[in-house]
Amino acid sequence: GSGRTMPRIRSILLVLLAAMILSAAALAILIATLNDDHYRWLATRAAKYFAGLEVTVEGPFSVKLSSEPFITASKIQVRNVSGGDLATAEFGRLEVKVALLPLLSKTVLIRHLLIDDAAASIVRRAEAWAGDLKPEEGKPFDILIPVLESVSLSNVHLTISGEEKSEAVRLLLSKLSLDDVGDKGPLYLKGQGILNGREIEIDGQFGSLADMLKDDE
Repeated sequence: GSGRTMPRIRSILLVLLAAMILSAAALAILIATLNDDHYRWLATRAAKYFAGLEVTVEGPFSVKLSSEPFITASKIQVRNVSGGDLATAEFGRLEVKVALLPLLSKTVLIRHLLIDDAAASIVRRAEAWAGDLKPEEGKPFDILIPVLESVSLSNVHLTISGEEKSEAVRLLLSKLSLDDVGDKGPLYLKGQGILNGREIEIDGQFGSLADMLKDDE
């Protein structure tokens, strides 16, 4: 009868609660025992599994865990191994801080991004764009576009060319910064560099970060 059912339900709930507590404790112990080399291994495997990128980190690698993890790495090499355009990149130093909570609403909010002494090369392949990137009829691309709050680039070289390499776009960003005012003011973009042998200056302004996140919801 109902008198026997209630104790069973209580027992099941207690067992489930105990299992959840033990799992959480095991996870906490696992995280506490992981060191930076473990996180380096996890990061490189995740990059290959989720993004098709082969990543090698030869320099120091560190992670500060929180609701907004902060990652720093040096001497990084990246190569696209998932097909499509041929892309390679090298970074002297990389810092990135990502907010985890906005990911629940499919928003990639990068609180901080710093790149120093980097070189990237992209070779466009015609067959890569022949059909793989065509969306199904009536369905838009489902691409997560990151929202950047603070960016600092220094000495970044970028080359984009076709397979014949007869024409290429060559960009050197001596400095580039993107920053806002207290998460509420406009985003200011400033930079200097050289594009195909010509000096350029970048000076612009975007809407506030709060407005971007509101529009993305």
